[in-house]
Amino acid sequence: FKVNLLDLYPGLRTFLQSDFFPEVLNHGFTKYVYAAFVILLFIGPQTRDANFGLNLFWAWWWPGILLTYPILGRLWCAV
Repeated sequence: FKVNLLDLYPGLRTFLQSDFFPEVLNHGFTKYVYAAFVILLFIGPQTRDANFGLNLFWAWWWPGILLTYPILGRLWCAV
């Protein structure tokens, strides 16, 4: 059983072939958000309960990765 998402959702094909993805997304959005997040980690308090960045990383990012890995692992290999 195979599903071609590009045939199923023609808008997805258009989005993936547009200039927005990956150029504008990576260079216009991600690098600034990443830089702001790193600055937040450095200048904020160094306790997890008081620093939003540390709380997001340790309390949400790693558990999220561990819980979604078994589900999205096959999808990642398919790409």
